[in-house]
Amino acid sequence: MPRRNKQLKLSNLPNYLGQINKNMSPDTVIKLLCRAANCLSNVRNLTNFNKAIKYYTEAYYIQCDIRGSSHTRATNIKNLIIKCEDKIVHLKKD
Repeated sequence: MPRRNKQLKLSNLPNYLGQINKNMSPDTVIKLLCRAANCLSNVRNLTNFNKAIKYYTEAYYIQCDIRGSSHTRATNIKNLIIKCEDKIVHLKKD
């Protein structure tokens, strides 16, 4: 039996995010949102960058509610948001 391709792609992103429900722990929701945002930011499209920022921001607020805004995980997500915004600026220049 061949191996399954487990790589997240833009085509299966809505089904991936559909896994999120109220019974999940906040850490799992953050992981799913950040992975989806990372997938969107790799496409290098303006609309996808905006969606990625939306997902990163949602994950950031959940992380801040759990651990506080000065925690390293929250700071890491904030840095990812800044990187996406910088990429948007570069796309608009070109």
